[in-house]
Amino acid sequence: MESIPTPVSSDRSTRQKALLRYIVLSTLYLLSTAIILFIFLNHPGIGHSSSGSAATAFEDHVYGTAQKPFVYRALMPFVIRSSMAALSEETKTGIRELAEQKKKYFAGLDWNMEYIVEYLVAVKIMFLCLLGFLVVLRLLLKFFYPSLPAILIDFVPLAALWLLPLLFRYYHYIYDPATLLLFTLAVYLITMRRLGLFYLVFALATINKETAILLIGVFALHELTLPSRTRLIAHIVAQLTIWGAIKGILASMFATNPGVFVEFHLLDHNLVPHTDPFAWLYFAAVVAAMWLLVRHRWSEKPVFLRRSLFVVAVPLLVLSFFFGYFDELRGYYEAYPIVFLLCVPTVVDVFGLDTSRVFASSETKVAS
Repeated sequence: MESIPTPVSSDRSTRQKALLRYIVLSTLYLLSTAIILFIFLNHPGIGHSSSGSAATAFEDHVYGTAQKPFVYRALMPFVIRSSMAALSEETKTGIRELAEQKKKYFAGLDWNMEYIVEYLVAVKIMFLCLLGFLVVLRLLLKFFYPSLPAILIDFVPLAALWLLPLLFRYYHYIYDPATLLLFTLAVYLITMRRLGLFYLVFALATINKETAILLIGVFALHELTLPSRTRLIAHIVAQLTIWGAIKGILASMFATNPGVFVEFHLLDHNLVPHTDPFAWLYFAAVVAAMWLLVRHRWSEKPVFLRRSLFVVAVPLLVLSFFFGYFDELRGYYEAYPIVFLLCVPTVVDVFGLDTSRVFASSETKVAS
């Protein structure tokens, strides 16, 4: 007679499946992060100087001698220097000697081997940032679309990572992965109303890049439904004060560095005939594709995400037109997690899966 499984064996089987799922998912997350970071480091890489007069070689950025405004993005340099200080001289010497023996593996990276330890520390931190971005995006996906099948909640964030190379144009900077992580994490903390942690992440994001000011608009959108306008205004004032204080401290710290507070690229790039027409066509194609995915069943998608997209993307577009390279897709990293989350129901719908509960859960979450 066939034996009937006991509750104990059933529980053991459930735990084994959960463990297997964790191992598979962790392996995929780690492997995917490593591959995308490898592409990030090679195309076009981080061992460079920026165009024009505002040189920002890796070592200059790390040690605070880069030109403004790049030197103001100070979080990653501080973390790298702190990590270097924690390493013994013996360890650093050993790493340099080993790197010298394996020099051929670094040949295509355009790295100054004198700073190889700093580069390797930066790579480790950037890896953790990209991995953290994956994890936080999964949490946001589960929050906004809780009716998605568990397998999609687990694996869809990988698509966000694998699509990142579409945005790898012109240059990379060591603060880019941190921008992705901190902005996405801040949005998650806003949705969870974890205000203490949000303020900490907001401060770190501001040290990392001045575009963290856009989080104030995202925060205000989320809190507009609260009855107390006085409390909302107090939060906005507090966040503006934190942002202003950090920017003031950074400006004072690097007052003697060469360069300008903001670069102006309206006339030397954005309004001149482009030497590479493909760059503009590529930019237009990527933006058009994302917008088509975002617009599909627009009114049924989470209100908070729809409004946040305009609060984040529109200012970035305007700022990039005057002060950046308008067609430089990496300049819109702050909008990327919001755009991706708005694209998810569209892709689910296109592949013929049942989206009725997905869109319904979106509205429920917004209304709650």
